[in-house]
Amino acid sequence: MIIRFRDEMETRIRNALAISKRAVENYHGKIIGISGEVNVYEEDLSKWPADRRILIIYFSDQANAVRWLNSDKYFKNDDFPQPSDTLQIFLIPVHYTADKANYTFHLQELGNCKNWDKLNDGYVKNAAKCMDGFKVQHGAAYTTDAEGLRCSYVRKGNLVVLHRFQSIDHFESFYYSKAYDTLKQFRRSLCDCNSVVFTINPDLRNP
Repeated sequence: MIIRFRDEMETRIRNALAISKRAVENYHGKIIGISGEVNVYEEDLSKWPADRRILIIYFSDQANAVRWLNSDKYFKNDDFPQPSDTLQIFLIPVHYTADKANYTFHLQELGNCKNWDKLNDGYVKNAAKCMDGFKVQHGAAYTTDAEGLRCSYVRKGNLVVLHRFQSIDHFESFYYSKAYDTLKQFRRSLCDCNSVVFTINPDLRNP
C-alpha cells in the first residue's frame, strides 16, 4: 500500500500509525516507513506536488489491506488527516519485501504507450540486465493492476514499477549512466513516464 500525503501532516500520520501499528499487524501487515523528501526525475503524466511524502505499508494480500483500511480508526476516514487534504492511496502487488540495506525506492508510472510489446522487448528486458550490472534490486513491483483506494494519482491500466536502491547516489549512478541513457531515450520514444525516488525511514517516532 502506497499512501501520499502533504508533508506538514507528517506528525499526525506518525501519531496515527503509533496507535494503528497493532491493527496493521493483526491484518498481516507491516509498516515499512515514511519517506523523506521525494526527488522527481520525470513527470510526463502529471506534476508531482513539491510538498508530498510517501508512506509504505506491506500487507500479505489485497484483502487484508482493504480490511485494515476500512476498519482503522484514523485511516478509514476520508477527512483524515484533515478535511481539505485527504490521503491518496493505491495498492500494488509486490514480488518481495524491502530489506533495510535497500530502502531507497524508485517508483515509476508508465502510460500513453504506443506499443507495449515493443516497450517490453526493447526496454524492460534490457533495463533489467542493465540494473543487474549496478546491483539494483529491480522489479519489486511490476503491474498494470494498481488498485486505487482513495484519490489515487495513478491512472488505471498504467504500468507501475518499483525498484530498490541502496541510496540516492546509488540510483543516480544508474540513472545517469551511459548504459541506461540509451534505454531511457528508447522508452521516452514509446511512452510517457513519471519517475520519483525517495528513501524510507522505518523509525516511526516523531523527530
